[in-house]
Amino acid sequence: GQLGHKNFESKTGILGDNYYTQEEPRKLMKSKRFAQVAVGGTFTYALTHDGDLFGWGKDFLKYGDKVQSNEPVPIEIPEGKKIVSVSAGLKHCAAIDVDGQVYTWGEGGSWYSGGGQLGHGSRSAEPFPKLVQSFRQYGALAR
Repeated sequence: GQLGHKNFESKTGILGDNYYTQEEPRKLMKSKRFAQVAVGGTFTYALTHDGDLFGWGKDFLKYGDKVQSNEPVPIEIPEGKKIVSVSAGLKHCAAIDVDGQVYTWGEGGSWYSGGGQLGHGSRSAEPFPKLVQSFRQYGALAR
């Protein structure tokens, strides 16, 4: 799942978990040129040169619904925005658009502090990229 390869052979590891080993590089999508890849705990995101964002793996989107895909799925970004950078944490992600605005999504809680890691002022999970308003309030832009 996290490698983004549709068909794979599942093996049983020492602890009984399924795993997949890719022995050599494999192209994900023939029609896209990727500029950046971000790897989270159980998922992967890839950003194309055109600003399209794709995700795959386990629990990569819609944290309430626990979405899983073994191949790249397009991620909805706000209308008219072009993403230029993406990063991933254990259970959350962040992206920056061409205007320097920051978007976050994923799990809103934290093992250590109890929440707020997305920057939206709550502990709620966000299923899709959401603008971090507090940066906008202060005129902060990521570059």
